[in-house]
Amino acid sequence: CEKIMYAGLGMVTPAHTHGEKKEDIICRSGLLTLTLWKENPREQAPAGSVEVRINGEVRTYASGESFVLHPGERITLTPGLWHEFAPAAEETLIGEVSTWCDEAKDNFFADPEVDIFHSIEPDEPAEFSGF
Repeated sequence: CEKIMYAGLGMVTPAHTHGEKKEDIICRSGLLTLTLWKENPREQAPAGSVEVRINGEVRTYASGESFVLHPGERITLTPGLWHEFAPAAEETLIGEVSTWCDEAKDNFFADPEVDIFHSIEPDEPAEFSGF
């Protein structure tokens, strides 16, 4: 199953990692900038390198280095690899194919203030009343 995400310029999926989840991030359209770290970027200065697979080929990047995925390219992110991504085009469609994970227990953000489960406060009344 593939999850599709839409992102516009200025939007960022902040630095995070997973304890168990393995995921492929796929640039479906637009351009997607990724940054990878060996360690939590808020706790450690980037050092060393990270090894990942892009389209099945092993590539090595310096920890903290950014690079761009083009349409059709996919990167495999393994548990423990810190990553952040953001569109480098006006509009970008991003696919994610991953192993199952408990979202409440397997997302670790570099910024402890990030809360993916905050409640939504509507700023407009609901227009859809159901079936």
